[in-house]
Amino acid sequence: MLAYCWYFLTGKMAGLNPEQVGKVFGGLLANPLEMTFWMVLTVFIGGGICYVGLQKGVERTTKLMMLGLLCLMLVLALRSVTLPGAEKRMGVLSFT
Repeated sequence: MLAYCWYFLTGKMAGLNPEQVGKVFGGLLANPLEMTFWMVLTVFIGGGICYVGLQKGVERTTKLMMLGLLCLMLVLALRSVTLPGAEKRMGVLSFT
């Protein structure tokens, strides 16, 4: 996940179709040094959070991540109602 986040932030995934994304994934799996780097980074991040302690580390991180998830869900909900043809589909979902 960290590798994909990095790829998106650096623009490596911009404009790729699903087949090309699959090739990026295959290339990542075929490169043991890169996989090791991302695994070590993940372990250090997790270890750092645990080192800080349960309340100061895990609890604070979880609160931040939940806030991020809420923001992401709101953005996706807003985007879904602004897509072309959304007003036609809204009638399908009404309960009247």
